[in-house]
Amino acid sequence: MQVDRLYAETAPVVQELNALLAALARPRGIELSLQAPDSLTWALDRSGFCSVINNLVDNAIRYTPAGGRVEVLLQVESSALELRVRDNGRGIAPAQRERVFERFYRVPGSSEQGTGLGLAIVKRIAEREGAALDFVDGLDGRGVGLMLRYLAA
Repeated sequence: MQVDRLYAETAPVVQELNALLAALARPRGIELSLQAPDSLTWALDRSGFCSVINNLVDNAIRYTPAGGRVEVLLQVESSALELRVRDNGRGIAPAQRERVFERFYRVPGSSEQGTGLGLAIVKRIAEREGAALDFVDGLDGRGVGLMLRYLAA
């Protein structure tokens, strides 16, 4: 499937969505932080990018215990746009990591509400955009992190 890639002002998109998602974090005392430049333009599908941010940050908040931390980082590194979302929640066991990208898959023992579609959606958008999706370290020696790398068009 060919996607029309438009030059989108990505930093304000991340800032706006992060502010909206803070409403989910605040009642649980979760610190939601954002590190992003004031201005950054990149060729990508804006709608898909919004969906990626929404799903990654929502998942991080959902699976981080009360009083925890979620960090969102947007930067350009080595000619690629990087979006990282990391938390200090319980994390995902290495044996489960590939399975969480399957539609409707839920990690055994999960009590949080959800359909198991969020990360499957993120993976599909990453594939469509030609972006790399990888696990990275979480915060404070625990939790989970996901990084999406969009290469320059």
